Amino acid sequence: MKQIAIVAMAAACLALFTISATAQGPGGPPGGPRMDMPAGPQGPPEFGGPLPGHMDGGDLFEKREGFFQKKLGLTDEQTKEMRNQFVNFQERTRKTRMALMTLADEKRTMLMSGKIDAQKLASIDEEIVKTTSELMRERLKMRRDRLSLLTPDQITRLADAMAERHHRRGGHHRGMR
Repeated sequence: MKQIAIVAMAAACLALFTISATAQGPGGPPGGPRMDMPAGPQGPPEFGGPLPGHMDGGDLFEKREGFFQKKLGLTDEQTKEMRNQFVNFQERTRKTRMALMTLADEKRTMLMSGKIDAQKLASIDEEIVKTTSELMRERLKMRRDRLSLLTPDQITRLADAMAERHHRRGGHHRGMR
């Protein structure tokens, strides 16, 4: 029973850790892209900037594979299986990710043209929410599958690394200091 509780807690922590890590995106501000930024490579996706991590299909493990290998003590077989799971995730979600990029492009085009149809914009936003939810469901499944590959010792190491990262970032009350 105690082991099940530890695994469940580790799974929840892993999900929170990876969601918060990917929400920032590469070099982006905490909390995701800002809507008041100008157009260009640094601006939000609606104005030609990069897509947030949940849209580009990126994965924290893929970006920091060596870190996880060392920190968790992953075997070559575990690393290979995690990489395979990511490749399978990419293949399963390709259409969903492309649909999300198409929706973001359609929204950006509408906003930049100045001819905003509020009803069409609401429809696009609803479709973005639906598509993002589908993608997140698949991503969380992949993370659960990856978690099942870890030994109890590796789960403990993961929890320690997550706690350390949480502490470095100031916990949940960063703005309340």
